[in-house]
Amino acid sequence: MQSSFQISKADIKFIRDFRPQRYNPETASFYTVDDFFAERFPTIIQSNGETWQIASIYFQHLLISENIDSDTLVSIGFHLLHYLRFLEEKSLAFHVFPFEQEKRPTALYFKYLHDQIDSGVFSSSYASEGMRAVIKLYKFCIQFKLFGDDLKDRAYQTLLKRITTRGEFGDRQTVEVETTNYAIARNIRTVTSDEIIDGGRLHPLTTSEQK
Repeated sequence: MQSSFQISKADIKFIRDFRPQRYNPETASFYTVDDFFAERFPTIIQSNGETWQIASIYFQHLLISENIDSDTLVSIGFHLLHYLRFLEEKSLAFHVFPFEQEKRPTALYFKYLHDQIDSGVFSSSYASEGMRAVIKLYKFCIQFKLFGDDLKDRAYQTLLKRITTRGEFGDRQTVEVETTNYAIARNIRTVTSDEIIDGGRLHPLTTSEQK
């Protein structure tokens, strides 16, 4: 997605054929972990030229602990790059969450994404994926206590949502799923009989298109 930010110069680089390293305190050296591999591993560079360390730590966690594939890492990387650009553009700190909710980074980004949807710049699907990537990064930081207690209480609120589905034999089932107050709903289109469902919006070629 093309950036519209003017101040932030944050960028993303990719390490080819990446294998993580671990530190051995006995030998005071690092060694390569051959069990994990990413064809392309993202590294986010801040405007000051330094690596965004919290994102790098998170990417390694996704690769090692959650076995996330390379393509998914790349996708998450671009979403987090966009968030970093937003933070730098607005002079916001990733881990600073004021008492006033409307001044918090996640609340401001949530509003920004909705504005982009309303103006037609972002699809609701793209915005939803981006917001979810940001919230998952904060969940990681909270889980491993990388910042203060304010992050846990103010970055987002966990909610339970009831969803009704139909079982194999038409019986209705209600399940509770975890969501947050910053979840962005995706628009669900009605698919017509002449469309091909492939994640885009394709249609049979017209006579002129076939020439």
